[in-house]
This record gives sequence, structure tokens and C-alpha cells, in this order.
Amino acid sequence: MTVSGVSATDAVNPQEKGLEILDRVLGLNVSGYMTTIKAYNDADPALYLGVAPQVNVEYDLISEKSSLKVLCTFIDGKLQFLHMFDYKGAPLLDEMALTSANVVAKAKAFLDNHRIFTENQLYGGLAKMLDEVAVGNNFTKTSGNVKLEVTFASSYTTFKWIYAFNGVVAPSKFVAIGFKNGYLIAFVDNWQVHEVGSLLINLSEKEAIDIALDAALKHSWSIPLKEETLRNLKVSWAELIFDHSVGADNPRGENLLQLFPVWRVGISLDKWYGNIYGIEIDIWADTKQIRRISEAWSTLPAPEGAPTANLSVLAVSPILMPETADHEKMFRQATNICYAKPDTTLSWMAAPAICIVALGIMPLMAKGKGKRRCIKIVGILMCLSILVVTFIQNTPIKALQTRAAVVWGSESIGAYDPNLGFSWRKHPTEITCQRYISSTIANFFGSNGYTAYNRQGYPGSLKSNILSTLSSLQSSFDRVAVIVFDHGVGSTSYSQAPGEFHFMFEDNIGTKIGSYPGTDQPDNGVYDMDIYPRTVSGKIVFALINTCMSARLTNPITGENWQGLVNGRARGLPFAFTRRIVLPRNHPLFNVVYHISADGYSQPDSGSQCYIGFPWGSASLMQRIPYNTGMEYVHWVYYFFYYALSYDMSVNQALDHASWQCWGQYFGNCPLRTGFTAVWPFYYNGQWNNHYGDGSTMAVYGNGNISLRP
Repeated sequence: MTVSGVSATDAVNPQEKGLEILDRVLGLNVSGYMTTIKAYNDADPALYLGVAPQVNVEYDLISEKSSLKVLCTFIDGKLQFLHMFDYKGAPLLDEMALTSANVVAKAKAFLDNHRIFTENQLYGGLAKMLDEVAVGNNFTKTSGNVKLEVTFASSYTTFKWIYAFNGVVAPSKFVAIGFKNGYLIAFVDNWQVHEVGSLLINLSEKEAIDIALDAALKHSWSIPLKEETLRNLKVSWAELIFDHSVGADNPRGENLLQLFPVWRVGISLDKWYGNIYGIEIDIWADTKQIRRISEAWSTLPAPEGAPTANLSVLAVSPILMPETADHEKMFRQATNICYAKPDTTLSWMAAPAICIVALGIMPLMAKGKGKRRCIKIVGILMCLSILVVTFIQNTPIKALQTRAAVVWGSESIGAYDPNLGFSWRKHPTEITCQRYISSTIANFFGSNGYTAYNRQGYPGSLKSNILSTLSSLQSSFDRVAVIVFDHGVGSTSYSQAPGEFHFMFEDNIGTKIGSYPGTDQPDNGVYDMDIYPRTVSGKIVFALINTCMSARLTNPITGENWQGLVNGRARGLPFAFTRRIVLPRNHPLFNVVYHISADGYSQPDSGSQCYIGFPWGSASLMQRIPYNTGMEYVHWVYYFFYYALSYDMSVNQALDHASWQCWGQYFGNCPLRTGFTAVWPFYYNGQWNNHYGDGSTMAVYGNGNISLRP
């Protein structure tokens, strides 16, 4: 057995502890393998939600008859995540494990073994709840303070136990076990990470709504609202859950992972004000204090028929500078929101801090002295971020490989409204998150065999620069990865193809110019027909186009199939980037040379390309998924790229890993795959709209089995 990396510093060596778990809990015959161990994050640990240090240990087990890889994550010396992948051949299991004939029995055996190993009776109780589960039948049951959900889907089986008290769930406090083709692939234990700090609920739903409405009335909105608007706020939904203090304006003590009851209330406006349509307010249900206030902004434009406001007539309050104490408080709060591993490039070290502050800045300033000083602070932070971005924009992170990666992102500066002090199409927090995640992703690529370029914002994401960079990368590198964060969809008004619909993503200026509702400028879109001539067949091996309709295969106006080369002009972003038409792999005409699988996750093709996008609404980085109980999408994006590039995982395995971490589900059964709401229910024209943006999904085309690591 060989060991590489820095030795762990936990009281119990996690490297050896992981081997014990594989042997005594999983029933794996470890002695029958030649095992290579690599420990990560010991000197500079990754942080779970920016709070709890994580130690990751990777095991590569090889024998004559089988091999597999295992990634173990420990928090405070306890196993938090076990991910098994790259199974080849039947694993070497001891006799006890072999006698478990089905996945239910295997899950029970695993939990019983873990109970003995940890001397924690919790796992015995979880195992007992499986007595009534029949193989192949989905199952839900609540017993005491535990809600069990069992899902059988194709080759996958998921067991998930969620903490619940009197029907009130704690979405982040769960234990999950996953099997694929009868083999254990994942064990996630967030139960031990999140203790319950209080069961006291001092607020009824009505009282919580009253507090939320009052808070919304007093909130310093980023877009100034008239008194009439504030008097006509509508409650869209209210949810009672248990939540932690990470990202909270009013944290509960030193242990930020501790859980307390929270009323989360969604309030919609009477109109769409730019891309803002409501506000989300969290209230600690035991103390009646505000936990956090977050405005609701959409990646989708206002739906047809929805009333929209004229922002130019709104009054603007004076902008005041914050006191020094406010700055210090926000920066102390910062480390509790973002868990990014520090970049190895010194110039990017400031980016996470800037992003983190922005994630909580709006709610923090709601109770400040200046009605709109939060906008000024965001402006200052954005300027700081621009200085960092300007320094690095044209400096690639060097690598010795023939691979390159580029990240683009629009800040919609054409929609800058001097009356507001920012773009009405993108919330300042979204832009700051975009800057942070773009720099982080570029750094991940640059540290793992790529020459990586962060071209987010100005000037890298101007249309001319996007197209010239795309051409340059095609001619200079063998393999290219492309990531885009933006507004999308398309137009029939592009000057180069008038009357013909083409999909696009916007450049840094955007297709709306001036104050709301803005003047259309479709030529600022980067269209499928622009991209196609600048790509070379097979060179773009990976693309994540995080925009609305970036994976759409039909004309959104007529419903016709809208792919391929027609009259010399490309149709569809997947075709433009990959030069292959999306088609089900089992289609009789499917040819991997000309076609790319319509399901690169469940039915990957044998090609070298993977394209990820959204057929309908895309997720904004700052939105929760699910909208009422989940965590912000930016966390999932971080996890995906971190594990896809830092570990020997395929794209599909990284999709699974990020989804297990965030939701206790493999990717195929997580909200990104089964459907999320890009815009939560809102009220207009005298009725509720519950469907706009509902059913949005993330599509994976091509071959998800490729690895991003060289």
C-alpha cells in the first residue's frame, strides 16, 4: 500500500479510518487489494459551508479481478460522505456482505455495521425503519423525528432519512444511502453535522406572515418602490423548516451549523420591476427575529401579460456611506457564507470575500440608517471586484497541456440605470456571485492541466472578444472547455439573419439598452450562427451554457425541430458548439460522428464531447433549489467543478457527487434533473401564476463519462 499527500492531523488518522470503514462497515476485503491513498486539504482544508473543515481522502483499490475508487470526506473526524465509483468487476466482499441478496438488506447491513463501528444507536434506528420496505416499491414513512424516503428508479436506489419534528423538516439534516446496479455508490451523513438547537416554535403562520410583510415594507429595496406597491404585497407561500445560521443576518451563537426553526415567507410584488418580482424573508420561529431578507430576481424576463413597472419614474433616495463598523461586521459575516478553497493564484484571493459579502449584503443593510446605502456598498464591492478582474482578464493561468478553458459571463451593463445605480436586469449580488464562481472555476481548470482564461465581464465578454477568443482557442489547443453565465434565449431580429429565429447568449452589454424596459439591441447576442463558424469538429469537449433555453432543440415560437445547418447558418447552441445534432442514442439513425446523445447522463454516447444546458429556464446562482427549502445554486456549481477537476471523476460522477452533497440524491433524481422552479409563484392580474419557469431542468448531452482531467 502506498500513501501520498500530507498526513492528516485529526485525532484519528482519516486515511486509516477510511480503510477501517471500508473493511468493517462496507464489508470490503481491503487486504485483497493493492491500495493507493491520497489525502487532500490537510494543511489548507476545504470548508463545509465555510464553517467545518473537511478532510478528503481518495482510495484507489486494484486487484486482479476488480478495481474501484472511493472518496471519503471527514468532518471533525467523522465520516460525512463516502462516494464509490469506477467499479470494474465484482468487488471483493466478505461473506457477510455477500449474503445480502437485495439493496434493502444491504442498506440495513451497512447501517448496522456503522452502528457498531461508531457506537451510535442512531444508525440502528434508521436500519429498523427499512423493515417495511419492499424492493421495487417507492416508500415514505415518518417515525418519531425521522422521515424516510425510498426511491427505486431504473438501476438506482436511494434511501434518505430526514430529520422532522411534528412534521417540520430540516432539509440539511439527513442521512442518505445510494446504490447503483446493486452496489453501494454513496453514503452521506449530515445528521451529525447539524445539531438541533431549539424545538421551540413561538410563531404561528399568520404571525410570521405579519412580521414578514412588515419587514418587506421597511426593507431598503434595491429598486425603490412606491408606497402603493408596498401596501399591495401578496404572500406567495410560507414554509416552516429548520435551518442553520450560515448566511444569516442574525446568526444563532458560535455554532453556525446548529439548526433552529425558521418561517420562510415568499412575498410577490404587484408588478415586475425589471427582473425583480418579490422578496423572501426568513424569521427565527423561536425568537421572532429576522434571519435573512433576500430579494427574488429571475433569469427569465417577465411573462407575457404580466404587468411591468416604469422604473424611470421611481424616486431615488440619497445614497449614504456605511459606517466602518458595518464594513467590519459584513466581512466577519463573509467567512460564514462561502466555502471556496483559496485560489493558488494570488490575484484571485480577494474574489471569494467580495462574493460572500454580497450574498448577505442586501439583508444586512435592511436595518441600516440609510434607506439605500446597501446599493452604494454593493457598488464599492463591485468596483473592487472589477479591479481584480481587470488585472487578471488577459492573463491566462498557465499549464503545460494542449487544453484550454474559458469562462464568460454577462453583467448586462447596457441595462445600467442611473436612477438605480446598477443594471435592472441583474441583481448586484448575482453579478458578484458570477465573478466569484467564474474566477474559482478558471482556477480549478488552471490548476489541473489547462490554460484557463477568466473572461467574465468587461472586456472579455464583449461579443467581439468572445468570438475572437473562441477562434483563437480552436486554433491553439487540442481540447477546449467553455463555461457561460448569462441571459439567453434568442431572436428573429438579428441583423445577420432577419426574420429567422436563432438562439443566443448575451454579451456583457446585453440585448436591452437603457432604463427599463430598455431598447432592444439584438446584435449584442452571441448567436448559434456566429459560434458555429468559429468551432472545429470535436475540439470543444465540454460546455456548460448556464442560460435560459441553451439546450432547447425546438423553435420556441413554432415548436419545429431547430437544429443543424440550414442555408449555411447553424441552428441551436448545442449544435453550434459541438457540430453534432442532438438525437436519442437508441434512434435507428444515430451515428456518433454526426449525432450527440440526447441523454449524456443515463445514455451517454461514445464520443468525446459533453454539453450541459437548460431547455427552458436556467438557474440563477443566488436562487435556492428547491426555491422554498434548498440551498443556493452557486454551491452546487462549486461542488461540481471542484470534484470534476480535483479528483479522478467523470462528468457524470461529479454531477452525482455535487448532487449527493447538496440534496442527498444522485443527479438523476435531484431537482436539477427532475425539475425546479426558476420563478416561484407570484400574483398578478388578480390571480396566481404557479407555472412560469416551473419544470425547468438541466440537460446533459453527449458523453457524460468523459473526464475533464487530462
